Amino acid sequence: QWNGQLYAHFDYTDIAAWRSWVQFPVLFPHGIGALRIWVNFRRGEITETIADVELSQVKTQLGEDLEVLDLEALKGRVTWKLLNHGFEVTTSKLGMTAQGGLVLQPADLQLRLFQATGTKPGRGELTVSALDLEPLRALSDHLPLDAGLRKELATYAPRGGLYDLAVKW
Repeated sequence: QWNGQLYAHFDYTDIAAWRSWVQFPVLFPHGIGALRIWVNFRRGEITETIADVELSQVKTQLGEDLEVLDLEALKGRVTWKLLNHGFEVTTSKLGMTAQGGLVLQPADLQLRLFQATGTKPGRGELTVSALDLEPLRALSDHLPLDAGLRKELATYAPRGGLYDLAVKW
């Protein structure tokens, strides 16, 4: 029944070593660097997590059936927030460089997903400041995307970018 905020600042940390204490929603077998994190609690439940990351040598797996993503660098802010019947994930100036020189430029993103309740269907919202399509296509085997969408990305090989994108469903 407690409320509050936990703050931690690490100039150097090994994110994989945290697995002993923190249950991550995705697998992080490796990643080192700087981290600032705020965790907000309400009635003993985590309601929001904000993390400023500047990591290198990051390995992560964003789903059991996905390939491991090997990143040289990951930098920016990531926020997860509990909503009524859903959650929100946002990034601020989040960018990455993957093995092989693949670069995803820093971008701002907001994803909101809501569960179906009663007669209301599930719904979602996505806004993105800028998104380069070619790196996204190259990363598609590592991202939790629908298999049909992954196949279409491989077939059509989109290039270019999307700017100030807003999608609701």
